[in-house]
Amino acid sequence: MLNSLPNNKSFKKKYPTIKDVAESAGVSIATVSRVLNNSPLVKEKNKLRVLQAIRKLGYKPNIFAQKLAGGKLEAIGLIIPGYEGIFYSYYAQEIMREVGLYLEILKKDLFLHIFWDKDNFNSNYVEGVVFADIIRNETQLRRVVQEGVPCVVINKKVKEPPVSFVAIDNEQGGFEATKYLIELGHKKIAHITGDLNTQCAQERLAGFRKALKKANITLPGHFIQEGNFSRVQARKAIDFLFQQKLRPTAVFCASDDMAYEVVLYFLEKKIKVPEEVSVVGFDNNPQYLYGPLTLTTIEQPLGEMVKKGLKILEENINSKSKLIITKVLPTRLIVGDSTSYPPSSS
Repeated sequence: MLNSLPNNKSFKKKYPTIKDVAESAGVSIATVSRVLNNSPLVKEKNKLRVLQAIRKLGYKPNIFAQKLAGGKLEAIGLIIPGYEGIFYSYYAQEIMREVGLYLEILKKDLFLHIFWDKDNFNSNYVEGVVFADIIRNETQLRRVVQEGVPCVVINKKVKEPPVSFVAIDNEQGGFEATKYLIELGHKKIAHITGDLNTQCAQERLAGFRKALKKANITLPGHFIQEGNFSRVQARKAIDFLFQQKLRPTAVFCASDDMAYEVVLYFLEKKIKVPEEVSVVGFDNNPQYLYGPLTLTTIEQPLGEMVKKGLKILEENINSKSKLIITKVLPTRLIVGDSTSYPPSSS
């Protein structure tokens, strides 16, 4: 008969604590803490006893706890508003990557916080905060600003509260994308928007409308379909558009993810891109440099936006300056294989 397994608790390794060190050395926990922080206030004999106890017990200090005891960590908080598909989002992945690389140069830690409608971010743990857009967390931004924590917002122009930001000229990007399609000869142009709770989606839509107005083009209402930057919503939108009697000859999507899904939809339906319909995206996502065709898209300089934002934040932290700095970066049209002249019959 097999012996029964011992209780799982017996497998747990007990690591020595600062309390164990204090008891072994016959001193207070405060004395051990002072020794760990190289305080000159500890008597030499007590210091030696603490060091001997540390070696004997194999104690390893908790660096995280030590820094917290000093009031803050050498860390920067990155707050990203939660949204559908965030863990697959090119935007979110690129922001996290760029922030992480920059902080590695500064030898600082990254505290990632995703805001899901609940403000539980503790700003006491960080030197500064980067807000990667503001979506339904305006109150959180106000609180962090009121607490006097240096912060910067990226990817959104913020009027209130007074705060530094680095944004992108999304309206001009939407205008350039639509203008290019008009210059090719398209007059029936649809737009699948991003999440209209976001400033960037609103501005890209505004740029789309501005280009149409300038060219004196009037479109039926159903040519504007609301999306949320996700491929699922893009497929629903394009399927609806192509079930209508009046169909577009070109589609401008508010993200490359959505644009690529639209291209896949056309391939499945045996609709030729760009011979029968042109597609334009927004992001210049390198993921779509490969595939059946390269996307015509609007490049937004996410890396530059992050670097400029963190530089502003770093200067505010080091100089304790409360100077508000705002920057709006330009976008750029990148012409790929997904656009061409409209069919002659259109």
